[in-house]
Amino acid sequence: MNIHKTEVKTYMEHVFCDNCGDELVKSDIVLLTNPPKYRYECPNCGHSEDSFEIYPKMSYKEVELYSSRTTKVPRSSKKDAHEKKMESIFSIMDENSKLLFESKTSLPTLTHNSFNDYGYDY
Repeated sequence: MNIHKTEVKTYMEHVFCDNCGDELVKSDIVLLTNPPKYRYECPNCGHSEDSFEIYPKMSYKEVELYSSRTTKVPRSSKKDAHEKKMESIFSIMDENSKLLFESKTSLPTLTHNSFNDYGYDY
């Protein structure tokens, strides 16, 4: 797992009245839809609007995709590095399996009698 930190800019979003341009205020009314809708009213002209979002709300935007302070590795090279690592693991496994299967000695087989040699009772 790789962790990459990026700089973000924070925004506060407010809603405004379409009629007079004043900021809408959240009322106590919540419509029982799924998902719920929240009612906002204009304190100046009385206009009301419903929204699925709760305002004011915060939103974030990444400042720069590639900044001079951080070096971001492109996905293709990350994938290449992962593939190289897997190839090296498989090559080591192949070498070990070749040594095992090409060797003249075989692995000892454990039978019921060989366990009894060590004092196991069944």
